[in-house]
Amino acid sequence: MSVLMSLPIRSFDDETITPADIVAWAKVERALSAKREATRKRRKG
Repeated sequence: MSVLMSLPIRSFDDETITPADIVAWAKVERALSAKREATRKRRKG
């Protein structure tokens, strides 16, 4: 039996990407990249 969940309707303004969003995304990407690199180095030896 599947459960249907209603999603909130977002206005167009909520979908607008701001410069602050881009900066935040870049920070997340850098952090994830550093984590992947550290994990790769640790596994390699």
